[in-house]
Amino acid sequence: MKTLRIISLLSLFVCANVTYTHAQEMKRCRTGHIYIKSTNAIMNLEANNYQVQSQLNTNTGAITFMGLSKSFEWEKGALDQIFASERVDLTDYPKFVYEGTITNLSEIDFTTPGQYAAKIKGVLTIGNATRVTPATAVLTVDPSLSIDGRSDLSFKIEPENVERINKILESKTGTDMEQLKVSRNITVKAKFQYR
Repeated sequence: MKTLRIISLLSLFVCANVTYTHAQEMKRCRTGHIYIKSTNAIMNLEANNYQVQSQLNTNTGAITFMGLSKSFEWEKGALDQIFASERVDLTDYPKFVYEGTITNLSEIDFTTPGQYAAKIKGVLTIGNATRVTPATAVLTVDPSLSIDGRSDLSFKIEPENVERINKILESKTGTDMEQLKVSRNITVKAKFQYR
């Protein structure tokens, strides 16, 4: 009977340890920040989104972030009104998602405070468009083992999508979007604090 108790206690300890270890692998951020920028002939289009969620699995290197498209705050207030109005319908594709993997995970020690450069291979989905989008990041592990992540990535909008976006905005706003000469190049900067 005593042996059975010892085995039961050891089993309980192992299960608790596995659960604790698994919880430590997954780091989350509920209030990340995304900044996007695109240029055109008249002005830069810039927006911030402070309602981005992200997860980082420190064991596998899997990283995701997602947010709602309507949560972007445009530097030009008129764009806020356009995206918040019924003139631009985002109900079919309300969110954006980035799913990637750190490719140099063996060079990062999440148990030791320090700053680490990460290379990420991932896929970015915005609306119905999905594109392979590599990224670089700087991950800073602090003494409490929280992680501050900063990432840069950029992508190019396909010409047919620029035309489709222009047609939608023209029909909703009455503005001739061809005059703006919207850039296909988009720059994204992301900041996350994982706990």
